Amino acid sequence: MGSAKFGISLALSLLCSTLPPVKSAPAELALRGSGDALVQLGEFARDDSTVFPHFFQVIRVFLKYLPPPEMMDKLSPKDFFKSFNRPRSYFHALNVALQSPQALDLSKPAGLVITCRQIYLWAVKFFQHYLIDTNTLISMSVVSSTAVRIVEFLGTLATDPDYSAKMRDTKGFGFSMTVLWIYSIRAKYGRIEDSVKIIMMHILLKRTLDGEVSNAFNQVQNEISDAFNWVQNPIVELCPRIVASKREPDADYDGGIMFLVLSTAYSRPFTRAFISCHSVSWICRRIAGIAAKKEETCSPDELAVYSRLLQFSLFYLHEAFREGSDQIIEGLDADVIPALLKALSKVRAEDKKAILVPLLNLMTSYTLCRNVLVKMCKVLYTADFKPGISEAGPIGDAWTVLKETTETRCGILKDYIASGRELTKCSYPACPHPDNDPKRTLRRCQGCRFEYYCSKECQKLHWGGGHNDLCRRTQHDLRDILSMPMSKRELHFAYAIIGKDIQDNAQLIQKLKSEKRSGRGGFVVLITVMDYTQVPMKLYVLTDKEFHTTETVPAERWNTSLALAKEARKDLAPSPAFIPSDLKRANQNSHPTSPSEHSLAESALNPTQRVQTVSEYTIARTSGHIEDVSITADPSGPLRSRSINIKRPAALVLIDSWYTAKSLLLDRARHSGVSNTDPRPV
Repeated sequence: MGSAKFGISLALSLLCSTLPPVKSAPAELALRGSGDALVQLGEFARDDSTVFPHFFQVIRVFLKYLPPPEMMDKLSPKDFFKSFNRPRSYFHALNVALQSPQALDLSKPAGLVITCRQIYLWAVKFFQHYLIDTNTLISMSVVSSTAVRIVEFLGTLATDPDYSAKMRDTKGFGFSMTVLWIYSIRAKYGRIEDSVKIIMMHILLKRTLDGEVSNAFNQVQNEISDAFNWVQNPIVELCPRIVASKREPDADYDGGIMFLVLSTAYSRPFTRAFISCHSVSWICRRIAGIAAKKEETCSPDELAVYSRLLQFSLFYLHEAFREGSDQIIEGLDADVIPALLKALSKVRAEDKKAILVPLLNLMTSYTLCRNVLVKMCKVLYTADFKPGISEAGPIGDAWTVLKETTETRCGILKDYIASGRELTKCSYPACPHPDNDPKRTLRRCQGCRFEYYCSKECQKLHWGGGHNDLCRRTQHDLRDILSMPMSKRELHFAYAIIGKDIQDNAQLIQKLKSEKRSGRGGFVVLITVMDYTQVPMKLYVLTDKEFHTTETVPAERWNTSLALAKEARKDLAPSPAFIPSDLKRANQNSHPTSPSEHSLAESALNPTQRVQTVSEYTIARTSGHIEDVSITADPSGPLRSRSINIKRPAALVLIDSWYTAKSLLLDRARHSGVSNTDPRPV
């Protein structure tokens, strides 16, 4: 023990003697020779956790004097190679110190969790400088050896959720890792490639590694063999040719865009990983940059490259927006609408019809979601839609429908807010506070992201009263995908839109029913379907047999409801039953009033009358993906959702009025981690 303390003291003395005092000699001289002492101190910290606070105090000071990459280039050739020893020793010392079993947990109170963002930024500058801004190759030994030390340290930190979250939030980090991964594959630097792969799988997927994701990464490299060379070579060539030569602030996205888009053909999990890492904003900024290009200042080759990048960018945006409302909101925040309008003249005619029209229609369909609609309403007041609307053919129609649908639903939203119909009911059934105060502020559970609470006290009481099981089950069901439940607040407003559409189309519904019954003998149960994935929304009527052959419905619930409908000679009629009936019972103000609403509420509140009431369904097809909800009957209580398998686009089938069952509406969005013990903070 005495020798260990002596070693620690010696290492600290060496470091303290070399660190520059205030207003002293330049750090260039002061730090000379301190790298080995820093690594030695890291070894002591690994073996003795009591050294951690001292070690990270030195780390914080040392970070201030790490030479910026651009300054290292100005040194003489001899000093240039020596200068790499400092960052190499710095990251090696950090990684060595973190190799003990509890090191990551101990490092947080010691201060690393605060300093790590500055360390990440230095690493980003290093990779940006040597992989993009200069002609220095990664094959240069001092660059590659330093890169190895950096990615080893980052790979260690990436396994911890707190550190990986800060990686995701560090500007340029994801892109730097992407470019580094591409270069390491081409240069066959397996040590770097493997480490970066681990980092990316952690920070991009936001959850622990699993076999499926690992196989997806390997598939990109191995299964397509020669095809992968075609994928990576243009990217690696574009990085120095377009990015480094032009020195444009936003040009560093070109190589990343091509890689992102081309990778979608081979790996869905890999694509989702990049989507979750804010790649949407990359694409939007690059589209805006291309739109601002003046044709007279570009060579034919450059124009061809930009045209190709636009094609790839539009395709990738469509793929990203299919993942859910969060991605569309990210795009709207990055000014995707103005960028698309300005880039219209540079989009090829065939790409407008094949890619841009579906992209605009997808955004239109997502205005059913309140969070998207609010953003889109703001765009209406700032963006000039005339260039898009004036286009001939399908592209002009798509811009027109997007604008008109947004205007209509903005009006519904204003009326919805002004009439005091917003969700004000706390999800805790025994909440002691009045539930009809329009000024109440409800906060969403960050675990399931569905329930809303007026206070932390109500959330904790509901957690202990049964929400913990549902919250964990919801998170577990959605762990491996980006989708998450549409919140109760979002459901509440979507309910208002559907109710308005039902009222506006009441005559059409009756006409379609009459046509469907014409020529059929006997009573036929009809189901009205409102398809919001179609733009504009498509409304049609199906017989029970037609519906049952095209949609997957829980068999028990379907058979019982169908039998009741036939007995009462009633249709499974359209109503704004967008919220499951158990939520209606618990939340009297959870939906707007409509002609059919009274019977629905009565039926839910008086289950003994259920045989005499109308068994009703609302079928609303949204952009979510839900295929099978397995339901188990509990004689002593309501039905409960047991499992959710997400496989294909399907209609969202909501619970009929007399069943008190809970189902989840999925709007493909980003998923948060699983909570094992305590409720996620509101």
